[in-house]
Amino acid sequence: MISLDEASPVSVKLTPYPKNKFMREPLDMVVDSAVVLEHDRDAIQSFTWKLDGITQDTALRKNTFTGLKSGHHQISFEITSLFGQRGTGKLDVDVVENQKPTCNPTVYNTTSSWRVTLNCKDPDGKVIAYRWILGDEAKGNTSDTITATKALYTPPLNAHAVATDDSGGETEVDVQLQ
Repeated sequence: MISLDEASPVSVKLTPYPKNKFMREPLDMVVDSAVVLEHDRDAIQSFTWKLDGITQDTALRKNTFTGLKSGHHQISFEITSLFGQRGTGKLDVDVVENQKPTCNPTVYNTTSSWRVTLNCKDPDGKVIAYRWILGDEAKGNTSDTITATKALYTPPLNAHAVATDDSGGETEVDVQLQ
């Protein structure tokens, strides 16, 4: 008499490697798959990655998901083996909204110049760039501080600055210099 045992289910494990520890948008994340099949002669015949139920075009068992927006997402990896076994690994991902920098400008007024310092903080990352416009003139300065010589400008002068965080969030600040 021959008896057949039921095959053990396929084990599929997904391991995420998010780009930022805060899981904030836009999130880029590499997801690695590990598959254990019942029989040592069995092998993966086909597989499919899905993001929120939509099939992703990739030929790799490690996939990169880019630009995930805030909200709940589900990543799945479905396999079929040569022996007909099927398995699915699922990963729930909650992406939080990016918090933009907050800026507290400080103006230093001397007899010959104005100096503006933005004093920006980013609660879920860091500020990585600054852009300045003095009057109608864009400046190449990427610092959090800019100086304007009074002899070159007629008051009132608008100092417009944009602080950009490491997720692309921007905060704009306008300061009137008298």
